[in-house]
Amino acid sequence: MVHPTSTTARPLSRPSCNVEQARHLLCAEAPPSRQHIYNLFNRGTVEGFFLGNGRGLRIYTDSIEALRIRQSGDTLIAANS
Repeated sequence: MVHPTSTTARPLSRPSCNVEQARHLLCAEAPPSRQHIYNLFNRGTVEGFFLGNGRGLRIYTDSIEALRIRQSGDTLIAANS
């Protein structure tokens, strides 16, 4: 079964990172767990793809940046309420 946000042919122009790097991109001060990154991927919150035969998950860096922007917007809305 193919994950709905995974791709079989990775676009060359879209940079990606491994799960460890994605943790630090999401929050450098207190990185979330590796499982949290996998959960974000499985829920479709971030986009990425699996490399073949157990080589791991790659997350598109632009989807991490988009998540950070959404999270900062949610924080600003909550602070203004």
